[in-house]
Amino acid sequence: MDPALRAVQRPADDDLLEAVFACTRELELSALPDLPGLREQFLGQQYAAHQADRAVRWPGADHHAIVVDGEDVGALLVDRTAEPWHLVDIAVLPAARGAGLGRAVREGLVEDAGGGGHGVELSVLPWNPAAALYTRLGFEAVGGDETATLMRWSPGGPQPKVIE
Repeated sequence: MDPALRAVQRPADDDLLEAVFACTRELELSALPDLPGLREQFLGQQYAAHQADRAVRWPGADHHAIVVDGEDVGALLVDRTAEPWHLVDIAVLPAARGAGLGRAVREGLVEDAGGGGHGVELSVLPWNPAAALYTRLGFEAVGGDETATLMRWSPGGPQPKVIE
C-alpha cells in the first residue's frame, strides 16, 4: 500500500478535508455534552477557524489528498516556499491508520526536501505519539513551548533510523 499525493481541488475535496479535520478532533469532541447539533456546530466553527489560520500563516502551502488504491485516505499540507519547508498538517482517516501511510508520506517529504537541499520543520503537540516517529525519522527538537514542540530535520543531520 504505497500512498500517492494529488492536489486538493476546492470545493470538490471539502468533504474530505472536513472529515480529516474531524478525525483529529476526537478528544475535543468527546468532552462535549451530547446535545443535538452541538458537535456539528463546534466542528464547523473549528474547521472554519483552522482553514482561515492556515491560509494566513502559510499562504504558499500546497494541500494534497493522500490516496491509496484510488481512495482518499488523508490529507497533507506542506509549505515548500518556506526555508526550511514546513509540514503544516498531516492526518490519515481512522480506517486507514496503522498501515504506515503517514510514515511513508513523511519519509517521501523528507526525501524530496533533502534532494533539493532543504530541511523540514514541523510543530507537534507534546502528548502526540507522532513525536517519537519524527525523532526516528531524524527530526530534532529545536524549540517550542508547553503547547507545541518545534522539530526540524536537516540534510546532513541525523538520518532516519531503519525499522525492520
